Order: sequence, then C-alpha cells, then structure tokens
Amino acid sequence: MCAAGLLVGCGDDSAAPDAAPDAHPDASADAPLDAAADSALPSCDPAAILDLDGRASEDGGVKEALYMGTTRGAARELEPPPGCTIGAGGAPERVHHFTAPSSERVRVLASTDENGTDPNFDTVVYVRTACRDPATVVACNDDALEPGPRPLGSRAAGEVAGGTELYVVVDGVDAFAFGAYALRLWARPALPDGAPCDPTGATNVCRGTSICSRAGGTPHCAPGTAPTLGAVDAQILENGRSVRVVLAGGDVDGDAVATHVDALDASGMLLAAAERPLPTAALGQVSFGPLIAFAQDGFLDTISATQLRVWLLDAAGLTSVQLTRPLFPVALRHLGETCDPAGLSDLCQGELACTGAGATCAVAGATASACAAAPTITGSMQLAGTLNPGAGTFELACAYARGFDDRVWHIQLATPADLSATTDVAATSANLDTALALRRICTDPASQLACSDNIDSGNPRSRIALGNLAPGDYFLIVDGSRAGGGLVATGAFGLSIQITPR
Repeated sequence: MCAAGLLVGCGDDSAAPDAAPDAHPDASADAPLDAAADSALPSCDPAAILDLDGRASEDGGVKEALYMGTTRGAARELEPPPGCTIGAGGAPERVHHFTAPSSERVRVLASTDENGTDPNFDTVVYVRTACRDPATVVACNDDALEPGPRPLGSRAAGEVAGGTELYVVVDGVDAFAFGAYALRLWARPALPDGAPCDPTGATNVCRGTSICSRAGGTPHCAPGTAPTLGAVDAQILENGRSVRVVLAGGDVDGDAVATHVDALDASGMLLAAAERPLPTAALGQVSFGPLIAFAQDGFLDTISATQLRVWLLDAAGLTSVQLTRPLFPVALRHLGETCDPAGLSDLCQGELACTGAGATCAVAGATASACAAAPTITGSMQLAGTLNPGAGTFELACAYARGFDDRVWHIQLATPADLSATTDVAATSANLDTALALRRICTDPASQLACSDNIDSGNPRSRIALGNLAPGDYFLIVDGSRAGGGLVATGAFGLSIQITPR
C-alpha cells in the first residue's frame, strides 16, 4: 500500500516515458461482471482523461475538487508503483487531470475514502506528473492510514511546486476491484520553517517533515521529531500464512500514525512492502505498546518471506530506526493450558478463549452449545446449508482468515470406515471460499484429523478424505475462509459426505 502497500515488482505500463501512446495491454479476459475494456480508450489518451480543474473551487490558495465516477469498463493499462499494494494488479483505472494552485509549494491530497465510493471497491490511488511515465509518481496509497468512511478507500498525499500539472489515477488492487468511486482532490499551501501555520491543516500545512508546532506560543512550522521503535515480534499465525507484528514505540510529538513492514527472504532480498495505520490506542500518544501494529491474512501465500523489517512513520513523514526480526510461528496454547490474556505473546488454539482468573485456554459457551446441537449423521448423504454474514463459532487451522460463519455435524461410525467430504458440489456458490475440517472432539481444536481450504489454486472449495477410521464420534465443520479478491465467505453451500464401511 504505497504509503500502505505490498508487492514489489507489480509492474507498470513502461519503465520510462513513452514517445508514443501506450499499446493497449488488456489482452486477457476481463474480470467477471466487468464491461469489456478491450475497446476502451487507453487510460492516458487525452479523450479519456477527466479534467477536474473546471470543477475545482479555489480560495486563499486552497483548491478542492470532487468527482463521482466509475472504473467499470475502463482500460486495464496502468499499475501502481512497486511497494504500493498487496494486490495482484490488472484492475481497470481512470485518470484525472488536476493543476496545483500557484503557491510556492503545495501539498496535494487525493482521496477515495469518501461516502460516494462503493464500500466493496478496494481502491488504489496514485499521483503522477506525467500520465505515461511511472517514474514520475508523487504519491501512492492503497488503504488509507487515517480513519474514514470507507476502510477500503485510499488517501495519497504528496508535495509539489505550485502550478504543477498532476495526473491522479483511481485504480483497484486486483482484477476484481472496480466500481463506483468518489475522488476528492485537496491542495493547500506548504509553508517553510518559521512561518505561522494552521494547526488544523485546513488552510495550510508545513513543508516536508516539519510540523505545525505550538511551542513558544504562536503556531509555526518547525522540524518534527521522529518516532521511536522498541521491542518487535514478527509472528506467523496458526494457519501458517497469516502474519502479525507486535511492537512498542512512541513519538515525542504524539503524531506516530503507521507501521511499515518489509518482507524479506533469507538473503535479505525485499519481496514485498506494506503499511498499516497504528491502532487507536497508539494515536496521539508519546509512548505505546506492546500492541498488534500490523496484521495481514494470507501474507505468506505468494511470497517465501522468512523475516520482516519494521519501522514507524509519523504524520510528517519522519521514520524511526528500522529493526529486522525473523518470522516465527506464534506460540499456541491448548485446552486447559495457561495463556496470555492480551494474546500478544501466545494464542489459544483455534476458537479457544483465554479466560478466567488463572488465564487458561477454555471452551466458549457458544462452542459447547453448537457442538451439543450438531445434527447426527450415520451414513453417506448430500446436504445443503448457508454461511451467513457475521462471526462464527469455530476457527479452523487451515482457513485463510478468521471470524466467518460456520456449520457443524456429528458423524457416528458404528464400524471402521473410510470417510470423505467435499463442498465441491453444484449447490456451493461459485465464488464461495470454504474450509472443511474433521475433529474427534468437537470442542477441542487439537483433536483435528484433517483440514482443507482450497482444493487447488483455481478451486476455493474444500475436500478431505480419511481411511480406516475407528468406530466412534467425529465432528465435521464447514467454515467460511476468505472474502476478497473475487471470493466470498458467505452464501449457499452444498456438502457431500461419503462413508464406506471397511
């Protein structure tokens, strides 16, 4: 996420300015439900660029414009710069022209974190000074660091000379990311050190990494203080691919805003980069933590990172020292074991909760109730069900992400038998991503015998198969696994269970 992003090497339309209009690279099929972009004008064609200067208002050096549009059906031609987004790219994009006002230096903010943006549209916004030249990027952002009405919206901010012509691109994280957006452009004078300034930032800001300081009376631009970074722990979660960073830090100015994470391989090569806003508990504080400052489901799905390089950023763009830490699996505590109530140094396995005066991993009441109410199955059958919006009861070790709805069945085997189960049947929604697990004890994640997320890279449904199971009780759980990238974790599903006595 360019200020907040991932994936180095995501590419662009060229590595240097083109002398002629870009060739149209959208040779592959468009994403489902998107209008065909094969006949769309190239994104940087003058006839395709949306000029916002005529829509802008200007007062006292502050210039603002708001545009409502859609990327649906646009060309898929430009890409965010390396390090800007975790997404795979390939989304349609729209380009907007905007001229910075005439102050000596100007700070420009381009935001899709606005009410008019589709809540499900995961945008990427980047600003260039030349439409066809990826080397002229002034700013880029995937998910906005500041709280706003659209968590998937973006806010890219950069500083330019007054009068600079800018090309603002509204893009998506992957081929499935497109839709309606509201783009707000806001330009303000950027003042030098010593100049009186507006502490709210509404009418002006300070240049570079300076801040509007109240020290000494009248607010004035002065050099900021970089944040500090203390202890850092880089953890791999139970599914083996999700990652989180626990850290402590601070900032004398109280304006630390984000955590930057570089994913590195064993040789130290940069594989990906990302930024996330600090949690609310850290904002405005001179010291904070330890707390979870970064979390990413599926972080290790496409990269083989073994270590993370971490630092903090503040609102003025100043950074802390960089600390590199190896990635280690988080310590898992089992049923009845003592645990960290804050969940920072260890986690209870699966859906177990760290509760009670002794802080031990225990079965939640909702889990016990769901297990007691599980329908009983004694032979092969085909079932249908629905995974609803909202949190579920169980957490499966192989699922891409936690927190989705689930269903459980009690299977009784009277004799030794082979058992197989799959959600890869017609009743399952086409883009439903499921996880499927079999346990010996319903309330104990450690009793898991099998767990399946995706059947293969192109099939998000699930399948398990076990041979010669002993007679007795088993519990089969269907869980939602992932929402995003064209997949959903809720919807109708089918379940086929085959029990073959030995």
